[in-house]
Amino acid sequence: MKEVQSFITNISFPKTLDELLYFLEDDFHFNVDDILEYEYVEWTAPRWCKIGDIVFFMHSKTAKSIITKLRTQYQKNKHLYTNNQCKLIEKGIEHALDNYKKYGGKIYAIGRVSNPSFYDSLSDDDIKFHWGSKIYAPINEIIVLKNPIHISEFNNYIYISRQSAITPVFGKEFLKLKELIVSKN
Repeated sequence: MKEVQSFITNISFPKTLDELLYFLEDDFHFNVDDILEYEYVEWTAPRWCKIGDIVFFMHSKTAKSIITKLRTQYQKNKHLYTNNQCKLIEKGIEHALDNYKKYGGKIYAIGRVSNPSFYDSLSDDDIKFHWGSKIYAPINEIIVLKNPIHISEFNNYIYISRQSAITPVFGKEFLKLKELIVSKN
């Protein structure tokens, strides 16, 4: 029997107003929204992941402080943006705060690695993204949880990495997290 590997991918938020605008002008989607909307994504993953591994999508507990910091930065520099950009930023920050209320600090979706991980250099030189990894994996079968699981319900046995977006979850920790999610959903 193949041992199940899994990991939590902790989704943060754009760190600069330029990056925020990039997402808003592109398709008014943040990373959290992509998981809510699509059943297939190519997402940051550990190099060691394999086909069939389980991915737990979590919206970072610290995202709210980043969102509010950007809102303050925007208020101070509003004059640097066009009217359309101002409307986008204001609507985007409001949307981000709504997402945070629902999903902040919570595992809110689960997926499965569908193909081997790969390296992507992200050739867009105009913007520096808030994630540093260049390793991605195709993930499908994404299911959004009706009842997201707050970090306080599992942080006594799973420590979410502060240095990386990826936290491996193996063995008994995986079984306990799986049981928790099933019991609430």
